Order: sequence, then C-alpha cells, then structure tokens
Amino acid sequence: MLLLILAVLFWGCTDPVDRDIADLIEGGDEAAEARIALNMAKGTAIEPLIAAFVDEAHPARARAEFAQALYRLYLRTEDERIMTALLAGLEDPEPGVRAAVVAALGDMGEEVAIGRLLDHLEREDDALVRREVLVALEIMGLDGWSELTGLIAGEDRVRFTRMLQEIVREAPADTLLDKALDWLEVLAEDVARPADRYVAEANLQRAEEVLLQALELVPASKNINQRLGRFYYAHGDSAQGIAIYRDLGMVARAVRLPDVPTIDGVLDEFAWSAVAPLTQFYQCIPKLNVYPAVGRTEISVGHVDNSLYLGVKGYEPSTAHLVAEHSERDSDVWQDDCIEIFIDDDIVERSYFTFHINSRGAYKDQHARTAEGERWNSRLKVATHVAETFWTVELELPLADLRDESVVGGEVWGFNVARVRIGNAAEYGQWVPTYGIAHRPERFGLLVFE
Repeated sequence: MLLLILAVLFWGCTDPVDRDIADLIEGGDEAAEARIALNMAKGTAIEPLIAAFVDEAHPARARAEFAQALYRLYLRTEDERIMTALLAGLEDPEPGVRAAVVAALGDMGEEVAIGRLLDHLEREDDALVRREVLVALEIMGLDGWSELTGLIAGEDRVRFTRMLQEIVREAPADTLLDKALDWLEVLAEDVARPADRYVAEANLQRAEEVLLQALELVPASKNINQRLGRFYYAHGDSAQGIAIYRDLGMVARAVRLPDVPTIDGVLDEFAWSAVAPLTQFYQCIPKLNVYPAVGRTEISVGHVDNSLYLGVKGYEPSTAHLVAEHSERDSDVWQDDCIEIFIDDDIVERSYFTFHINSRGAYKDQHARTAEGERWNSRLKVATHVAETFWTVELELPLADLRDESVVGGEVWGFNVARVRIGNAAEYGQWVPTYGIAHRPERFGLLVFE
C-alpha cells in the first residue's frame, strides 16, 4: 500500500509534459493520449520536447513523433529554437526521423528551410527521405508554383534541376521517380510560360526558343510537347504540329464508316469494324506530369456524309453502382457517371461545344463561351446500353448543328472525350490531359476527318 501511495505521489508531482514524453517513448496504451496532449502542448514544452527529440537513445519511432509535435508547437509559438532543432535533425542517423523532420519543415513552410532541404536532397541516400523532400517542397508551393520556383533561382535552380534529372535516370519506377517528374514538369512549364507573351508580341522565334529550352528539361513531356505542337500548328507549320500530336497519341481519326450505325447503344455492328478505338486515358488532376486513369475507356469515332458518330465504352467493376440520377434533357447530367465530349470545330480556342451523357441516355449540350451557352440545342441522337461490367454510349451528331460548311477530308478540329466516374470511384479520366481544368480548348486533342 505504501508503494502504491508513493507511486501516486510521484506521478502526481511529475511534469505532465515529461509524463507524456515517457508514455510516447514507451509506446503502450497511453501513447495515443500522450500524442494528443503533446500536439496541444504550450511553450513550456519546447525544451523537454527538443531534449527528447535529439536524444538518440530514444526509439526512432518516438523521435519522429516528437518532430511532428515540435512542428505543431512551432505553428503556435514560432519559436526559433524549434526551427534550429529540426534543421539539425536533417542529419539524424535514422531515416525515419529524417523523413519526419522533412515533413515537418515542409508543413512549416518557412523560406529559410528551402536551401537546407535542397542541400539535404543532394546528399541524402534514402529514397523515401528524398521523396519526402520533394513532397515538402511541393507543399511549400501550394500558394503558387510560380512563387516557389521563383525562390529556387540561380545556382539553386540549376542544382535542383540536375538532381531531379539524376533521379529520373537512376530511380526505379516508383513514387520517387513520379515525384521527380512532377517537379521537372513544373520547372519546364516555368521556362515555357513566357512563350505565350512572345506570341502575343509576334516574336515567334523567341517563343519557339523557350519552348525548345523547356523541352530539354523533360524531353518526353506531354505538356511541353503539346505546347510545341500547338505552336507549330497555329503558326505556319500545321504538318509538324499534327505530327507532334500524333506522336503523343493526341490525334483521333474520324474514319469514313462503311455504313451508317444504328443508334441503339450497342457497338458490335459492322459499321464500327473499321475503327480502332482510342484507349489511353489520363487523370484530370492539377499536375503537369501525367497519370493514367484507372477506369478503362474506349472511344470510336467515325463519320458518314455530314454526321459525326461516336461510340464510347466505359468499364466498371459493376455497373450496379453507376450514379444516374438525371433523366431530363439539359439537366445536371455532369453530376452523374457520364461521358463528356468537347468539340472545337475551328480551333480558334474561343468557343466550343460540349455534350454530357449519362447511362440513362440523358444529355446536356451547350455552346460554351458564347451568348447562346446552355440555351443552344443540337439534334443529337443518343442511345446507351448497360451491361454487367461496362456501359456504352452511341451517338449521331449532325455536323450542320455545329457549322454551316460541310466537312472535307483532311479537316482538323479540336476534340476531347472524358469519363466521369462516381459510383465505383472518384475519377475524371480524359483522352487528352488538360491538367486539372477540363474546359481548356487550347489543350484539346485533334480530330482529323478522313
């Protein structure tokens, strides 16, 4: 009984912060409450937390959590002792601790840490920690990539670019490689961005130069290559522009069909046999590196006389979960699992037509960026078919609805197709990536009429 009383008296006199630190080190049942308490600690906890963090006798797991607690304490106090301790923690022998320190510095978002993170990236040999550095720098740029890339300038920019290119050459296909490519795409876009201004100033030579400089950073970049292709297409070398788009897989052929398809939602008839479907789709996310869509989608495009025909097939684990709440024309079909079609018949990138179609065959059509807008109506014929693991859309669009002139062989339009998945997944997949904003006609692919 005496020992129990002494123990109660001892713990009652122990500083709560010291007790929470001890519980987190122990890692038992009390660790969860200790973690919460330390994350809410006051300024008096700074010194004992730093002492526990730098003590390499403590488990790496616990010291990584101390780094996160120090970060949260810094948000409330902005005490420079915390920044000093965390910067020193970049040299910790344990990669798990270094990764936690890098994450904390990224969340803190202080400009002083950028140079130190770049220094650390150069000498760090653990792939997970190197990836965490790139993530931390990305988090620091959430208020604007241009602001962050402006902070990484001069020799630091050259050094950072070199390190990223080395990662791309040497790293296996994993998350570190993806993150390095994300960053190279950001740096390349920063180089390419002035091209638009040079075009507006009629300085086409300089515009081409900066686009080619950007391409040197990421030769396989879909973003920069598409920019270059669009530049050539719009400024006197359409053949080279189309060739670049074709190499990127961004040219759809509107095949002259051998027969008029029956619009019944079933795509197995002879009329579609001449068409090779487009199958590569990408996620529409705010990144300049491209990521394949998870849901498989196939697009078939053809024309007969003055009508355009499309067949779209979207695969799902089960169509029983498709969201299809809307059944009326011009209702908010885009809120359902749906297909989206974008057509720019003159590629001047000022106005374009959009069509949203769900699995019930309901559709919304509009002439975007015009006075008509959603009041515009086409004579679209559409049918859908829902099977167990896929659903299809088949449509006929009279081209006279889009323009007065007939289409001639070799004509080129702006074109894109997307599939919105809601029921089985939260995904917006698109044939040609538009990097987070679907309504960007300057980023559409090309539709070439045969």
